[in-house]
Amino acid sequence: MSRQPVILKTAPNVNVRHIADAFRDVAWNMRDHHPEYVPRPVVSLANGAFSLELYLKSLNAALTLGNKIHGESTVLRRGHDPSKLYDALYAPVRAYLDGKYASCPLSAKHPNFRAVLAVYDGVFEDQRYVFEGNYDALTTGQYADLLALLDFMHETILWMDPIHLP
Repeated sequence: MSRQPVILKTAPNVNVRHIADAFRDVAWNMRDHHPEYVPRPVVSLANGAFSLELYLKSLNAALTLGNKIHGESTVLRRGHDPSKLYDALYAPVRAYLDGKYASCPLSAKHPNFRAVLAVYDGVFEDQRYVFEGNYDALTTGQYADLLALLDFMHETILWMDPIHLP
């Protein structure tokens, strides 16, 4: 007798969050390890931008149980622009992020969470193809802010109570 798959639409999706955490770890670990002939820490930037994208996708993904051993996650909004991924989030999830961000140290410098996400729109694509001349996609300060933003997303989502998505 075969079981019917069960679809869970709950934020956060732990499968996607775990992958975001892994890319965050690479971003931090590669921060100071890049070849001298590359003008910026490209591997860290690309992985950091991708991690940010995945953290947001973990808040808007369905998990189907019953088909594969760890389930199968389906992101409900695709794309590489963090601000658009944020816009696509269920309103209670956005409110949760905004509320937590208000007490984050980064908010003193950048008070609007969506606006700081918009800074990183296109960065994943620019940095993974940095050889096309996108060396100046981010300033040093924006790079440091990206790493701080990843830490904020990691901690915020790690301790988040589940929110059921429509």
